[in-house]
Amino acid sequence: MTQPNLLELAKQGDASAIASLMNRKLQPKGITAKIILKDGCLQVMLESAEVPDRQIIVDFFLTEVIGLEIKNLTKVKLYGKQSETFDVAWEQEVELEEQLDQPQTIANLEAIVDSAYLYVDLEVNSQGNIYSIGWHSSKTEDISSENLEPAYKSLIELKQSGLSICGHNFRRFDYSYLKNKPELHPWSVIDTLELSTLAFPLERSHKLSKDYKQSEFAVNNPLEDARATKQLLHRIVEELLEKPPALQQTYIWLLTCGTEEADRAYKQFFKILGLEVKEAPNLAEMPKEAIGDFDYSYLQQFWSEAANRDFDSRLCIAALIAGSYEIHITESERVFSGWLTHLPGFQEIWDGAKLLPDYNSCLNRFSIENFRGKQEEAVKAILRGQRPLVIMPTGGGKSLCYQIPALMLFERQQALTVVISPLQALMADQVKDLENQGLDFCTFINGNLSVQERSQRLKQLWSGTYGLLYISPEQLRSPSIRALLQARSPSFWVIDEAHCMSQWGHDFRPDYRYIPKFIKELYQKKPLPLLALMTATARTTVQEDIRKLFAEHNLEIGSLISESNTRKNLEYKVIPVSDNKERLLIKEVQNSLSQGGCVLVYTTTRKNAEKLAYLLNSQNIDAKYYHGLLGKTEKQEVLETFKTGELNVVVATCAFGMGINRQDVRAVIHHTISANLEGYIQETGRAGRDGKPAICTLLFDENDADTIFSLQSHNQLTEIDLKNIFISIRNIRDRIHGGASEDWFSVTLNEIFQTSDLDEEFSTDHQLRDIKIKVAIQYLENFGLVERAENLSAYVQFELVDKTYDESQHKFEQYIQGKNLPKNQSELFKKLIAAMHLAKAYYSQQDEPVLLEQLSDESGIDPKELPRRIRELERAGVCSAKIPLSFLVTKEVKGDARTNYDRLCDREDKLLDALLEIQGERQTIQVNLRSLASRLDPDRSKKIRATTLMDILEGWLSQKWVGLNRLNRDLLRLDKIEVVLEKLDAHRDLASAIIEVLYKKLLEHKGARLRVEYELEQLLNDVNQQTYPRYTSEDELSAVLLWLHQRKIIRITEAANLFHQALKIRVIKGGKETSISSGYRKIKAYYDEQNRRTQIMLKYGKTQEPTARLKLVEDYFRLSEKEFNKTYPDLSTEAAKRPVTQSDYTRIMGDLNSAQTEIVLAEDPAILVIAGPGSGKTWTIVRRIAYLVKVKRVDPDRILVLAYNRNAVRELRSRLQDLVGAIASRLRVYTFHGLALALLGYTQGQERLSKDEDFQKLLKEACDLIEKGDESDDEDTKARRIQLLGNVEYIFVDEYQDVAEDEYRLIKLIAGLGDSEDESRSVQINLCVIGDDDQNLYEFRNTSVKYIQQFVDEYQAKRFLLTENYRSTEPIIEAANNLIRHNSNRCKQKPDEQVRINSQREGQGGLPVSSFTFRDALCQAAWVTQKIQSWIQEGIAANDIAVLAHHWDSLSPIRLLLERQDIPTYVLKGGDIKLVRNRLTCQLIDELNQQSPILSSQESVKDWFERCFTDWNRSREEPTVKTLLKIASDLDLERGYGSENEALPINSTQIIMALREFNKSEVFLDENAVLFTSCHGAKGLQFRKVVLLTDRFSTASNEIESKRRLFYVAMTRAKEELVLCSTNSSQFTEETGVINQKINLPSANLPEQMLYIDLTPRDVNLGDRVNANQQEIIKTLREGDPLQMKVNKYGNSWVIITQQGEEIGNLSRGGTETLRKKEIKINQFQFQPGEVTVKSIYRHLKIDEITGYILENWFVIIPQIRVCR
Repeated sequence: MTQPNLLELAKQGDASAIASLMNRKLQPKGITAKIILKDGCLQVMLESAEVPDRQIIVDFFLTEVIGLEIKNLTKVKLYGKQSETFDVAWEQEVELEEQLDQPQTIANLEAIVDSAYLYVDLEVNSQGNIYSIGWHSSKTEDISSENLEPAYKSLIELKQSGLSICGHNFRRFDYSYLKNKPELHPWSVIDTLELSTLAFPLERSHKLSKDYKQSEFAVNNPLEDARATKQLLHRIVEELLEKPPALQQTYIWLLTCGTEEADRAYKQFFKILGLEVKEAPNLAEMPKEAIGDFDYSYLQQFWSEAANRDFDSRLCIAALIAGSYEIHITESERVFSGWLTHLPGFQEIWDGAKLLPDYNSCLNRFSIENFRGKQEEAVKAILRGQRPLVIMPTGGGKSLCYQIPALMLFERQQALTVVISPLQALMADQVKDLENQGLDFCTFINGNLSVQERSQRLKQLWSGTYGLLYISPEQLRSPSIRALLQARSPSFWVIDEAHCMSQWGHDFRPDYRYIPKFIKELYQKKPLPLLALMTATARTTVQEDIRKLFAEHNLEIGSLISESNTRKNLEYKVIPVSDNKERLLIKEVQNSLSQGGCVLVYTTTRKNAEKLAYLLNSQNIDAKYYHGLLGKTEKQEVLETFKTGELNVVVATCAFGMGINRQDVRAVIHHTISANLEGYIQETGRAGRDGKPAICTLLFDENDADTIFSLQSHNQLTEIDLKNIFISIRNIRDRIHGGASEDWFSVTLNEIFQTSDLDEEFSTDHQLRDIKIKVAIQYLENFGLVERAENLSAYVQFELVDKTYDESQHKFEQYIQGKNLPKNQSELFKKLIAAMHLAKAYYSQQDEPVLLEQLSDESGIDPKELPRRIRELERAGVCSAKIPLSFLVTKEVKGDARTNYDRLCDREDKLLDALLEIQGERQTIQVNLRSLASRLDPDRSKKIRATTLMDILEGWLSQKWVGLNRLNRDLLRLDKIEVVLEKLDAHRDLASAIIEVLYKKLLEHKGARLRVEYELEQLLNDVNQQTYPRYTSEDELSAVLLWLHQRKIIRITEAANLFHQALKIRVIKGGKETSISSGYRKIKAYYDEQNRRTQIMLKYGKTQEPTARLKLVEDYFRLSEKEFNKTYPDLSTEAAKRPVTQSDYTRIMGDLNSAQTEIVLAEDPAILVIAGPGSGKTWTIVRRIAYLVKVKRVDPDRILVLAYNRNAVRELRSRLQDLVGAIASRLRVYTFHGLALALLGYTQGQERLSKDEDFQKLLKEACDLIEKGDESDDEDTKARRIQLLGNVEYIFVDEYQDVAEDEYRLIKLIAGLGDSEDESRSVQINLCVIGDDDQNLYEFRNTSVKYIQQFVDEYQAKRFLLTENYRSTEPIIEAANNLIRHNSNRCKQKPDEQVRINSQREGQGGLPVSSFTFRDALCQAAWVTQKIQSWIQEGIAANDIAVLAHHWDSLSPIRLLLERQDIPTYVLKGGDIKLVRNRLTCQLIDELNQQSPILSSQESVKDWFERCFTDWNRSREEPTVKTLLKIASDLDLERGYGSENEALPINSTQIIMALREFNKSEVFLDENAVLFTSCHGAKGLQFRKVVLLTDRFSTASNEIESKRRLFYVAMTRAKEELVLCSTNSSQFTEETGVINQKINLPSANLPEQMLYIDLTPRDVNLGDRVNANQQEIIKTLREGDPLQMKVNKYGNSWVIITQQGEEIGNLSRGGTETLRKKEIKINQFQFQPGEVTVKSIYRHLKIDEITGYILENWFVIIPQIRVCR
């Protein structure tokens, strides 16, 4: 029969049931009972082997019988005898009525209670499993057992014996873990935690007293807890019996009047005590002290409903009555038990009873007489548990609203309040201010604390010393903080700066979003705490977002308490400014200071803050600047001197002011606008906190908004950022797990940063960089791509040899005897021993590892020191310990660790040798990594790239061997290089040993990413055996392990946090980049809202009427989004979301035609622009780039442009700077070979690539690198692309019609064709190609129009046509169209796709295209000369005229005739003579190498060149001088020289690189001269007047279309007039439709010989020793100097002679043959003075192809010949 049935039968008087129950309890004592019940008398015969003890048995039996409540039982007769005898040894009769009526002593009652209850405690681990049980009872032996099954069996038997349970917090906690044991349900349970709230209502804590524990960390002993519960129950009984009868009756009735199990349990308990209540007590008879503070009507209603209310609600009322009574009787300031707030019904009862502590009494504690504004309303709402959102302006006293409740909760309940704050300085200020007022109940924990300080504060928090804790949201992920808050659950949470929680807020911080989730998880099985959210500014959208976030975690935010955002004592004014801003600032500051008090000046940038502070000081105004990058000491100095009044003017960024409570700020002046009204109102709110008038002035300049927009964009994440970070995380995962896996892994923020190659524009500030990566991870979590757990902490597994601290300490003291250990070190070890005992107890299961962070926090020892100290304790015999490590090692396959390491060592040696050579005697050197890579690996065979060298240097930096400062992408400043030489050998010995040890551990196994498990001490021992006799310390081992990990030679997986801070993360299976694309729309909406807030700030500045400005502010914060948009429709348009001022937007988008506008605004990932001649192609692309930079806020460094040549680079940058300013200097513009070099991490070597095969080889290497990586690469193509290109978002390719196969492949690979996981995108990186198949000129270089023609299909691209010609007249356009339509298979096939004049010029006509045929070239030359003369006489500038031809020979006669008429000419000709081989360029390069100048952003390259040429007495009219100065000007332009903020520094290596990239043909000097060039050379140029010589254009079938395109390009260079000239009929001329005219000119006055011959190095005998012997003479010559040329003594060649008759060279056979073909024949021609001049002084360099030795190195004169006679 089950226990409940027996009990029921026994109560009804069933003798057999009574006998069964009694025998179960007596049998353990060896006694049996025989029972008869007759006429209300219970007769009991008790037998045992020995005669039962009379007194003990009688007391026991009577207690049990009374507890059974047997009906109609009045008497008990007990007989005792020995078994197997007939004689009764004793007998006793007891009248039960007398027994119940007689007063019981406390001791008797406690004995009765103890005989009725089993005191039980359970220990439960973090997984919710019971691991230990303990109980205590007067009727059975005490038990403490981890052997659960026997314990459960005994419990069931004890329950069946009739015992009830008494435990502490048993009903709500322990009992729930017994749910899987149905035999134990139901069980009558009374709870000492519940009863304590009645007996001791004002106790700070109702935790069970555990005197046996050394600290909170110490292990719980369930038996001791059960005994402590018994002692507590005895105290409760004594205390309750002392209460007035009315109170006793009230408590009993409230706890027993219902029908729940708890009611029945307490009814039995109180009956045992002789206390029963049949009906509700009379409220009128209750002590006034108990219920006087209650709402009486509420109490009456509750009394009437009590029987139907749940038990917890009745317990709340009982405890509140108990608390109220004690408060009044004892005159205590304490309030009710804080534990009550955790009960579900508490808040409703609290609100209904209208009990509110006297918070007014706290005001004087804060030195305040009265509340201000809505402070009191906020305090009430908090204490009533309404979870208010409190919005008060800066200076409105938000802090007081939560500090008063926090103080009350602490002093009356010892409750903890946690304040989440984002600002570390603010925490310290708040704590210091409270301490200054004598309120020392608060502290803070943040990253600025030392390990010892953190440990001390945590201990004080554990012990209850502090009641108010300030922490940052990041701390919630700390295991130590989590453990603290789990053990001491805060009663009150405050979220300060709550707007940080919303992505719509003006200072969004991702870790804030974690707060509600943390709170919900912390209180899973507990009632929720008080909660308040505080902020100075929160619009309705922010409020809604915050409410929604909390609601997602079932935390409903209650009332909104909001004050006006502006204070009445503040006067706001706006002063429009332009160039007078600084003068006005000085005036405003002076005026404000004259009123007394102090002044805050706010500006946007750190540089501005410093500049303005200097400006004010120059005007005798003592001012200091303050910004985020100021040193800690300097910050503190500014803060302290400002607070004390010693300093009265601070110029600051928004980083200054949070928590600064200076009352007499008389003025806040904004030198620039704030990013939004929230920030502006918050900053101005720091004025006039004393309530006296203060002025808030805005010096308004609309252009300042651009800086705001730019700064905001730097804080934003692009879609590419998110994709690249995801790809990076996934790639790291793959490297660890060998492929797709959902397993967790550790990764650092720095690893993510480096792997995703987030450039410096992602963030130059490490703190901001980390924040942005955390934000990105949170977004990726939201998209379901990754999951982040709490921060990883390394752990240790240890066993303590002795059970107690004293034993361990004694053993350690014996160990250190004679070891001369310093006292402070001994104390640290003692602390560690204590911490280990406590932590071991806390981590109760034997095999559970202990977090090093927790040990550190308990001991005050840095986590990095702990392993070493634990080892020492192990040697002392105090403990045994294991610190498990896990590595991934690749062995004997691709990526073999040993091979990679050996390769790295070889590269280290080469790098170190080179750096030491460069360093010489200098302390500090600057190096260009790409140049250095080229020097170390000139043929690129060793794969030494700039990234390789950077990785080595970062490794040295991590070892603290070198000082490193990165000046730009490739330029570094280094010092302490000699330290590497000292340290490298020992480092290598250790690294090699580690690899060998890991290889040995793997035995015969080989493969990729093999897991190696090791214990730290064992690894250290094995390594030391390998390095013997050299000893390696644990610190040295750790440093080298981390170095190997960072170099990707091995990977540390488990215990990575021993070496660096890591995140715990995993990639969700099946996650794709498409989730980012779709999810980014929400992020974009948030960024749009940021922009709109700045536009609203602009509106504020532009609004002239003060009342209208004030209304805008009030409406902004007061109205809903819908109402605000309706009131201000101009602020809800798409234009209002742009991060650009309207004036800038108009500059970018104005005067574009519809096709150009479409291109600029296009969002398609792949775009093809077919741009006809003169269609504004460059202008449109520049506008698109400007739109991306200014409107889309894409950093220029993330835009990559492939340009045709350096002229195109210069043109593009120049135009872009006109639109966006000097920021254009950061645009990444390359030629194809320049990009290939950059990808490979090299610079151009000594020689410019001259052979097509060299160029193609370079491109192939770059393509292979992207596609395949190198031998040590284990990344996929996507990750590799990111590594090589950085975070490029947009690629532009100009002149796409001129790409060949290798260029085509390179474009495809850098754009990632087919690599996007988003099916709507064909490319990984946005690609825009621009070109015109009609203008392909380079088929002879294997370029092909097929690539541009197939682009749309191949890339799923959007095609755009630019066909409106803005350059040429209608006749020129018509003629050109007539020509080109003869080509087949063109992109522009349809009639409406043909080039046409722009609409604004339609019908304007123009000069007709003319065509002339001449008798011969001389006549043609004479006529063209006359034509050009006539143009110049008409006022046409010489440089607006061009003469073009297919072949250079055709141009010479015209050029000679023009020069004969003193009309200057200028030739743009392909480079037979390379610029870097020119004598002057070589001299300049030598000077650059020797001086190694680093030109700052304010130093000009051109000025540096000018100084050199002046020192060398070089004329500025020399052609090469002009060329070099033009290059210098272009370099200054490209790097933004002249801009204060955006200009880039440049060093000698970069200048030399640029010189090597130029050929003279690429330097268009813009001379005021008639240009002569080939049709190819004219590409990209335009002139008012063009003469095109149409002879010698081939019409062979295999090249006719190519030549037609060349002819077409030449025609379309003309703007106003095009003249076609020939000496023969021309098919192409006929195709233009132009009518040809024949011209016959008399040739009598024409020279008979006209030759213009530019000789080349091939025409000179370069190896002639004459050149070598005459170097001193040659070096004195200048370009243009006259020469002589005579037949040599052998009569077979020409000798080059100076004017002084000195022989300085000879022509080669080829040169002599060249002259012969021009009719300059030996012995038949004699040069006249002036006909031969110096064209170039050329450096001849001959290098042995096998050895690399220089065989010949000297300068050679290259002549120029001009014959016109």
